[in-house]
Amino acid sequence: MSRTQWLSLVVWPAPASYALTGYGWYKKWTGGRAVRRGIEYCPVTAGVEAVGDRWTLLVLRELLLGSCRFNDIHRGLPGISRTLLSSRLRRMESRGLLTRTLDDHGRPAYRLTESGAQLEPLVWQLGDWARRWCFGDPEREQLDVGWLLWRLRQYVRPESLPDRRVVVEFAPRDEPGEHAWLVLARGDVSACRQHPGHDIDLWVTGDLGEMHRVVAATTTLRAATRAGLIRLDGDPDMVAAFPDWFAWRTPSDRECVVRSGSDCAPPSPRTTGPRTTTRAVLTCPRRLP
Repeated sequence: MSRTQWLSLVVWPAPASYALTGYGWYKKWTGGRAVRRGIEYCPVTAGVEAVGDRWTLLVLRELLLGSCRFNDIHRGLPGISRTLLSSRLRRMESRGLLTRTLDDHGRPAYRLTESGAQLEPLVWQLGDWARRWCFGDPEREQLDVGWLLWRLRQYVRPESLPDRRVVVEFAPRDEPGEHAWLVLARGDVSACRQHPGHDIDLWVTGDLGEMHRVVAATTTLRAATRAGLIRLDGDPDMVAAFPDWFAWRTPSDRECVVRSGSDCAPPSPRTTGPRTTTRAVLTCPRRLP
């Protein structure tokens, strides 16, 4: 007995001409109707259609972290062209994820709608999942002190800053010429690649890769300083308070194994994503690229 005859008797109680495989069988079953492949009545499919491309969730991340200007969003997304970013923003606006408005000076600003804002748990939980299952140490070409400070600037908790301006210098030991500065003040947070012209209050020195791991939440700043991989110098009170100036998305110190080739436990699912309530204003002589 042939395979087609067997299928007609056992699997499908219809004439043998219907016992086909793949699209041929489906076309006969639907009476020849044209149905787009991949489109089905499923909420997961609809969600993937809305946010499943490479850049949409990353644009959402930038908006969630407080970037609302085109240049700020672009600066936080290495690898995307300005043309492609414009296209993605228009697409997200058409799907109701964000709105584009003009401020009093006629400059465009992008804001999440209620629909877009409700994707926040998905963005952070995707990062938590990746951190546990498919996220390793940074590659050499991924180490960039400029990007590092831009991201760190987005994590600042303005309400936790001192009453006066604080200038922090970052000096990676493995990149002697790659210094950068954070100028921290309530309502005005700047990231600079040239000296901002103010006295330095704190110095952060250490391994650039470990600094990236702290910002990416695979270890904690306290764990890195205890291991001697990062060092803070300056006024003792400011050194002690420095970790609390940022909304880290990290596991607690007791969950984290200091890296010496070992991994870090995933963060608690109760942890919420970092929020920034004050927009950063770059007022330094040279802005980060």
